[in-house]
Amino acid sequence: MNTRFPHTIIAGIIIFAGLSSAVSAGPLYGRTRLEFGGGLRHHPAISQIAGGVDDDMMSGAANGGFAKIGLSKWFGEDVAFAIDYTIHDVETASWADYYGDNWEEIQLVHSVMFGFRFYLPQSRTYSAMLPYFSAGVGPFMGTIEYYEDDPCDCERYEEIDHTAVLGARLGGGVDFLMGRNLMFGFTGGYVFAEEFTNPVGGRHDYSGSEFGMSLSILFGRGHR
Repeated sequence: MNTRFPHTIIAGIIIFAGLSSAVSAGPLYGRTRLEFGGGLRHHPAISQIAGGVDDDMMSGAANGGFAKIGLSKWFGEDVAFAIDYTIHDVETASWADYYGDNWEEIQLVHSVMFGFRFYLPQSRTYSAMLPYFSAGVGPFMGTIEYYEDDPCDCERYEEIDHTAVLGARLGGGVDFLMGRNLMFGFTGGYVFAEEFTNPVGGRHDYSGSEFGMSLSILFGRGHR
């Protein structure tokens, strides 16, 4: 794992704490948040980037990172319900032979988590710096898509396999209001996932730690 990334998060928290201190924050209760985020994840025996060329086979993988989109709603000044869709791993491989036959395989590991963010209670001065703890649970899914083109028969064969296990995430972070409708955040946590019966992306187990950043757009008016 790139150990510099958590240090970058710590430095970013200090910088954004200073920037957000000048923001006049308002109530969050009743507001909706659209969040875009990503970062690095780590679990045993995984390389951050893997790829290679072997004869007529080309393969590539995007390991060590994650990307997510989330939607959340504040049901209290200190509690928000959140739904996050996260892509944990994407791998592709393709083959071609001298007769024009082509094969392609795409392996995707993704999850949908339903949970809550519990912000530390604060006075009604509405601070622009918002530390929180979070917990979520939901399906942790693996999808394998296989395609084969036969130029002789002009046919395309495809096979799609889906598998799902139970997953959960515990973590925390800090959000910074950068204006009335803009928020920047840092997060860290640990993902717990049951093992896939058959490997997806070359792995059975995707449990591990993660660190990330996010940019959010806020909608609605808060209620005092």
